[in-house]
Amino acid sequence: MDAQLIIVILIGIAVGVKLGYEIFRFFFVKRESPYCNGCSMCEIKKKKTA
Repeated sequence: MDAQLIIVILIGIAVGVKLGYEIFRFFFVKRESPYCNGCSMCEIKKKKTA
Protein backbone atom coordinates (compact mmCIF):
# COMPACT_ATOMS: atom_id res chain seq x y z
CA MET A 1 0.00 0.00 0.00
CA ASP A 2 1.05 3.56 -0.56
CA ALA A 3 1.95 5.76 2.35
CA GLN A 4 -0.57 8.27 1.02
CA LEU A 5 -3.41 5.73 1.21
CA ILE A 6 -2.50 4.84 4.80
CA ILE A 7 -2.52 8.52 5.77
CA VAL A 8 -5.92 9.02 4.11
CA ILE A 9 -7.33 5.99 5.93
CA LEU A 10 -6.00 7.25 9.28
CA ILE A 11 -7.47 10.70 8.69
CA GLY A 12 -10.80 9.10 7.73
CA ILE A 13 -10.84 7.05 10.92
CA ALA A 14 -10.00 10.13 13.01
CA VAL A 15 -12.78 12.16 11.35
CA GLY A 16 -15.25 9.30 11.88
CA VAL A 17 -14.37 9.01 15.56
CA LYS A 18 -14.67 12.77 16.07
CA LEU A 19 -18.01 12.88 14.26
CA GLY A 20 -19.33 9.94 16.29
CA TYR A 21 -18.25 11.61 19.52
CA GLU A 22 -19.93 14.89 18.59
CA ILE A 23 -23.18 13.10 17.69
CA PHE A 24 -23.05 11.19 20.97
CA ARG A 25 -22.39 14.39 22.91
CA PHE A 26 -25.22 16.22 21.14
CA PHE A 27 -27.84 13.60 22.01
CA PHE A 28 -26.69 12.07 25.30
CA VAL A 29 -24.57 14.51 27.32
CA LYS A 30 -26.44 16.97 29.50
CA ARG A 31 -25.43 20.57 29.00
CA GLU A 32 -24.34 22.57 32.01
CA SER A 33 -25.61 25.91 30.71
CA PRO A 34 -29.33 26.54 30.29
CA TYR A 35 -30.90 27.04 26.89
CA CYS A 36 -30.88 30.85 27.26
CA ASN A 37 -27.09 30.91 26.77
CA GLY A 38 -26.27 31.28 30.45
CA CYS A 39 -27.27 34.82 31.27
CA SER A 40 -27.56 35.66 34.97
CA MET A 41 -31.19 36.85 34.97
CA CYS A 42 -32.53 33.51 36.28
CA GLU A 43 -30.10 33.60 39.19
CA ILE A 44 -31.10 37.19 40.03
CA LYS A 45 -34.78 36.15 40.16
CA LYS A 46 -33.94 33.26 42.51
CA LYS A 47 -32.02 35.56 44.84
CA LYS A 48 -34.90 38.04 45.00
CA THR A 49 -37.45 35.39 46.02
CA ALA A 50 -35.18 33.78 48.61
